[in-house]
Amino acid sequence: MLERDAIESLQAWLKEREATTGRKMTGDTSIFINKRGDAVSVRWIEKSFSDLATRAGLQKKASGYCYINMKRSHLLRGLLVSTLVTCGVRDHVADQFIGHAPMNTYHKLGNYSDYLRDEYKKASKRLNIFSKVSQS
Repeated sequence: MLERDAIESLQAWLKEREATTGRKMTGDTSIFINKRGDAVSVRWIEKSFSDLATRAGLQKKASGYCYINMKRSHLLRGLLVSTLVTCGVRDHVADQFIGHAPMNTYHKLGNYSDYLRDEYKKASKRLNIFSKVSQS
């Protein structure tokens, strides 16, 4: 359920990645790589996120103290759930979109992917911040 903006960005990155490494990505390689061509680590992602938030002025360091107003990826997950729910997406579906297991894994709907897509469409225009394209 990627929006057009995300798909186009990934396609552009895969072209750049192939040009940089000289080879196409395969099923056993990472999408995102560092300058040496190795898979990026979780620590690198956390540090990059923190650096971007600092440069954007979203977090400040008090003299002699740790960061205040620390913005972390978990906060964004909460923001995503809140945004989905305010757009009418069911709570349990919003939780599933951020990786939480479904409440009742034994209860299956006929075509679950269509159900999830229909729920996601409720918030697509609000989440697709670049082109503002709505899937509804």
